[in-house]
Amino acid sequence: MIATSNTGTCTAGKAAQIAGINPETLKVWTRRGFVPNKAEGGWSRYSVSDLIGIMALHRVTVRGAIDISTAAELFREHIFNVSEQVIQSAMANSAAYWIVSWWDEEGPKKELTADPVEFIKGMVINPERPWIGGATLLNLSQIVRDVFAEMAKHLGGD
Repeated sequence: MIATSNTGTCTAGKAAQIAGINPETLKVWTRRGFVPNKAEGGWSRYSVSDLIGIMALHRVTVRGAIDISTAAELFREHIFNVSEQVIQSAMANSAAYWIVSWWDEEGPKKELTADPVEFIKGMVINPERPWIGGATLLNLSQIVRDVFAEMAKHLGGD
C-alpha cells in the first residue's frame, strides 16, 4: 500500500514517470527553482507533495494557458504544500479542492476552494473583488488521486 504521507521519496526518474513528464523537463524545472530540490547524497528526491506539485505544473502548462514561470509562482503555495487533510479527503472522494487563479489590477491571485463555481460567481458579481480575467481552475483533488494511481503503477502497491 502506498502511504499518503509526505515522508516517502522517489528518484527524479520515477518522479518524472509518475508526473507524466520528460525527465529532462523535471531537471530543468528543478534547476530553475520551479520544483523544490531535496538532494540526498547528490541525488534529487521527491516527496508525495512534490509529485502532486510537479503533476499540477505539468497539467497547467500543457494546456498552454500559463507558462511555467507564472504557474510556479502562482501555485507553489498550494501545490507543493498539500495538507494531509486535502490528501485524505481526495483519496476518500469526500471533498474536492480546487485552486482558482485570476488576475486583477494588482496582479495574479489564487485561492484554494471547495466550491469554484460559487467562488467565481462571487468574483463576477462582487465589485469589491475586481476581476480582469485569465481565470484558471485546477482540480487539486483529482491530481492527488492521479498521483497515487501512478505511484501504485510505478512504485508498487497492492
